[in-house]
Amino acid sequence: SNSSRGSTESSEILGEGGDFPVFSTSSDFSSSSMSSNRSDLSSLSSHPNDESILNFSFNYDAGTVEVVGFRNPSETRNVLTIPNEIFRWGRYWPVVSIGPYAFSHNPHLSIVHLPVNLKQIKNCAFSECDKLEAVNFRFLLFLESIGTGAFSVNPFASREWGTIEFPPSLKIIGREAFDGRKIHTIYFTSNIMEIGQSAFRHHFEHSLSSVNFGHSLSAPLVGDMAFMGRYMPNVIYCTGATGFTDPWAGCRTYARDCGWMNFDSSLSSSASS
Repeated sequence: SNSSRGSTESSEILGEGGDFPVFSTSSDFSSSSMSSNRSDLSSLSSHPNDESILNFSFNYDAGTVEVVGFRNPSETRNVLTIPNEIFRWGRYWPVVSIGPYAFSHNPHLSIVHLPVNLKQIKNCAFSECDKLEAVNFRFLLFLESIGTGAFSVNPFASREWGTIEFPPSLKIIGREAFDGRKIHTIYFTSNIMEIGQSAFRHHFEHSLSSVNFGHSLSAPLVGDMAFMGRYMPNVIYCTGATGFTDPWAGCRTYARDCGWMNFDSSLSSSASS
């Protein structure tokens, strides 16, 4: 029974205990009210998942799972699909977080498919993954936070990421979260509250071009050098939003009529002219 376990969290490590969890005493998960519909989840992820090669930490109070890394530290695959949920002990457990340093310094990973239930990407989860290509955050409708250094990389090793779009659920991006990544355009929808120091610091003259705040009612808290680079990007926001000065976070700002989700290239280009 659950009461006999004596702990709210466990780590499952196959090869060192099979399907029976090894218990720890910590618990840093918040309670989750999300419900998981089997058919809905399967329709959102068309990629076969890699449950069999991953380690997980189970939180019994919240009924959720955190991915803590590969079972084999020498895993060499370059495409990873993290499952939306895990079936254990007669129930489904949604995968809601990726743990600190879970895949840090992996020299092989190039493509990662994240689970739709994801709420947190913790500190340095994918730091120094040189070959990692752009990650699709757009449909992660529960994602709330991206931790310190989560995707940071040596700028001389980073792949081109082009455009990234964050979901409206995202509230916090930690310090140096994307430091060194070659990102050209960023789209935020509503609700972003905090962008940490050096979160999107870039190191090449043709890297970050524009940062777009769609439907944001106010400017987020922003740390020093959040968008720092040889050339600073343009910041585009909705007319009427508060807190955006000119300059803001060291960037030129441009107000545009609301009613859009994404800016097209011509609009971003006109802002820079």
